[in-house]
Amino acid sequence: MKLIINADDFGYSPGINKGILIGFRRGVITSTSLMINQPFTAEAVQIMKTYSDLHAGLHINLTRGIPVGNPSEINSLIDKKNGHFKKAEHFFTGSIMAAEVEKEVLAQLESFYNTGLEATHLDAHQHVHRHPTVMKAIIKGARIYNIPVRNINKETRSLLIAEKIPTPDYFISNFYNEGATLDNLRSVLSFLAEKYPRGVVELMTHPGLKDGNPQKSSYYSQRVEEFKLLCSQGMKEILKEYEIELVDYLTLKS
Repeated sequence: MKLIINADDFGYSPGINKGILIGFRRGVITSTSLMINQPFTAEAVQIMKTYSDLHAGLHINLTRGIPVGNPSEINSLIDKKNGHFKKAEHFFTGSIMAAEVEKEVLAQLESFYNTGLEATHLDAHQHVHRHPTVMKAIIKGARIYNIPVRNINKETRSLLIAEKIPTPDYFISNFYNEGATLDNLRSVLSFLAEKYPRGVVELMTHPGLKDGNPQKSSYYSQRVEEFKLLCSQGMKEILKEYEIELVDYLTLKS
């Protein structure tokens, strides 16, 4: 089995940036996802240029901070009071315009490539690509740039396969919060070793270090625990036990 161990939220804060870098160099992280519109995005980009074997996808962000594109052209996504994106629940309780979603997704992709880096894949902050309008825009971006897309369940995987967009065979989403334990990971890998012995699987992670950043994440102390696990000898031994080959999203690019 090939395993992509992806660290989300690169660029969010100095502590998250540092945790991902250390987890990549000393732990088992193989891939990351860059938020292109955060205060510490430039720092994350510089890290990738320094460590060129650390590859990143674009973590499409439509729910936090300010847009990359012109706010006046994406009114349905923006809170007019502060100019920031509306919360994630707005995608399912409010009204969003498909053309505006597509415009911002493509603007974020263009901004990523303007750094001089190439994205290995696409995924989305807070899984907003489970919304069909967002997924449609992401599929368009994936076709333009010829890159894979994360699937988060059977439905999104079936859609991506139907659209001939490369995607992993399985997505491990429960290595999170109380589920971020070695016992849980061993249980999941035991199941996958039988079902996808030669498949490509993605493990989503959210490591980080505490940094006192004012842009504090609600998932803060838990990031440190994930970081410790991803750098632990126990994690490495489990991967060896199941004869896991660690890869990144480049293994899916055609």
